[in-house]
Amino acid sequence: MYEGLVGLFIIGGAVWFICAYLAYVTAGKKRRRPLTWGILGIFFGPLAFAAVYVMPPGDMPAHHQQEAAHDHGAAGHDHGAATHDHEASSHDPSHGQTQAQADNYEVPHKHKH
Repeated sequence: MYEGLVGLFIIGGAVWFICAYLAYVTAGKKRRRPLTWGILGIFFGPLAFAAVYVMPPGDMPAHHQQEAAHDHGAAGHDHGAATHDHEASSHDPSHGQTQAQADNYEVPHKHKH
């Protein structure tokens, strides 16, 4: 009687983890954080994969995208400046903004009373 339910549970679990893996891979391609989306995929399965699939590409710079694809679960992993081998000139001062976004930003001025 329960043999069909056990098989369905196993197949459902396999599909769930396949969706978690697809969320991980798709997040990297969409310039999102793959590890975060992989974990969300474990908890939410097909919903996380569908969410990251329909989202527009993120603004994660290419050098951070490569770092996010590495395994960050290692003990003692430090994100300090000493561990990065990037040159200072490789960092984008606009923090991923497009020129149109930068043009729309107005610096607040102090009001004199």
